[in-house]
Amino acid sequence: ENTSKCNVSSTTVVYKLNPDVAVAKIVSPVDACSLSDKQAVTISLTNNGKDIDIIKAGTELTLQLNFNGTTTPPHTFAVPNDVASGQPFEYTFPETFNISATGTTYSLKPSVTMQYDIKAANDMLDASVKSFGFPAFTLTPQTQTVNALDYTYDADPAMAYKSYEWYDKTTLKTNKVVYPGPADGKIWCTVTDNNGCSTK
Repeated sequence: ENTSKCNVSSTTVVYKLNPDVAVAKIVSPVDACSLSDKQAVTISLTNNGKDIDIIKAGTELTLQLNFNGTTTPPHTFAVPNDVASGQPFEYTFPETFNISATGTTYSLKPSVTMQYDIKAANDMLDASVKSFGFPAFTLTPQTQTVNALDYTYDADPAMAYKSYEWYDKTTLKTNKVVYPGPADGKIWCTVTDNNGCSTK
């Protein structure tokens, strides 16, 4: 009698999803010479899950923004499209904020929550944005009579600025006005500080 014994086996791999959404950065606003008194805030989020961990379209996220110690109400955001692992996407808060005060640094702490998110440590970003303001610059003297003698202007006696551009396109911090001076009688200089902010 011939007896044939066949063994059949089957393996099933079970993968536990590891969804992870992170607040990556502030897209807008960024440090600038001047900022708005009605500024919207846009953030970039990232799917930090593994390759299989797609954030599906329609997944609801809850987002809040702590602005200078005051937190907005929670906002529900339904992800409009599938977000693959490593892919960024953006969200703009519905509120606007006054960040126009010159020389002021504002605290921005956006946060996100998602059901089953495995890593809370990257759900909040501690960031700041600054309105630098423009250089308080006045070229003096504002009136100068140039006769037979030349006159040298110094745009930066205190060495406070990074660069200079004069009416005649020269770029030193001093400018020697030679008689009879410019045809229109106007002498000006644009100074730029270390923040890239300029005043003429």
